[in-house]
Amino acid sequence: MTDRVETGELRALDGGALDVVVVGGGPAGSMTARELARRGIGVLLVEKREMPRWKVCGACVGALGARTLARVGLGGLLGSIGARELAGVEVYAGERRARVGLHGMASVSRGALDAALVSEAAAEGARVVTGVIAARSDGGNVLLRTGETRVEVVARAVVLACGLGSGAAWGLGEARVRDASWIGVGTVTEWDRRVGDGSGLVMLVGRRGYLGCARLEDGRANWAAAVDPEAVRAAGSVEEALRGVCAEAGMDASVVPGEGWKGTPRLTRVGCVEHGGTYAVGDAAGYVEPITGEGISWAMAGGVALGEHLAGALTHELEPGSWARQWRRMMRVRRARCALVAQTLRHPGVVSGAVAALGWRPALGGVVVAGLIGSGAREEVA
Repeated sequence: MTDRVETGELRALDGGALDVVVVGGGPAGSMTARELARRGIGVLLVEKREMPRWKVCGACVGALGARTLARVGLGGLLGSIGARELAGVEVYAGERRARVGLHGMASVSRGALDAALVSEAAAEGARVVTGVIAARSDGGNVLLRTGETRVEVVARAVVLACGLGSGAAWGLGEARVRDASWIGVGTVTEWDRRVGDGSGLVMLVGRRGYLGCARLEDGRANWAAAVDPEAVRAAGSVEEALRGVCAEAGMDASVVPGEGWKGTPRLTRVGCVEHGGTYAVGDAAGYVEPITGEGISWAMAGGVALGEHLAGALTHELEPGSWARQWRRMMRVRRARCALVAQTLRHPGVVSGAVAALGWRPALGGVVVAGLIGSGAREEVA
């Protein structure tokens, strides 16, 4: 994978013309760049941070993500970077607890996953630069900046894969943010055996937030949560708000890490995904809770679809707006399901009832929990 770009290498791009510039080296950006490169399209992938890098994420790849990787010839990638298969999910809600077996879901750090996908894009011929900030120039081109060096390139198309709320600066307008949306927070710590044996995902559901923990390929614990920002303000800190969630769910609140938490903007948002020659994919195209394996899976599936679409658009002049229509078709059912789950999570009594249902009708509880974490489930009562 390309390391930090040298000044001379960046200057060599100045004034050049490219087919596509992809902004953002996460799963959506890397998969888009890889699919374009595989089809002979000249593509530059720009990531503002060095790889590997950490970000707030549930660190789980769902069944859709695994299927997407297999479809494009990367079926062995998760195994090659040590992703851990998740045997089950243990849900705590309202002093109740249940375990449901899983299949097709794995935990892996975003540092390892993103670095591997960027490397795969580069192996297919995409040019990759890291440590470089991309922005829209006054003339509508792409401005690349690192340190004191600034260059401008012309691109036939720009792909935004750079996260929540990034569309406005590139002419896609402000995303519509749901008023009651929660914020995302996350951290990585050493594994605490009080959480479990690390073989599965642990989820804790409270009235004003929910918290998940999964063991990573290096043995550490990845914590990710969605929480009401008003609850954070009332508690005085993220960790105190999440300890309240943990206590409500029925687990020892002292397991919640006391430091290292980083946050995101409000999560649930929908934005424009296509305008002129600019396209959005992944979180840049909108996000719906919950924080589970669904987001990474959406990003990878969307990246593959956009790469295929853009390759056709650049060679056959597809009708403007066709990507927006394709994206809506892809996401309609998935968004609706996640929106329903997000609303359900705001009512822990409902979740607690579903967890209790495992005791007398495992299939019902299995369906509910499978919807919660975005993966297939095997029925199992704990």
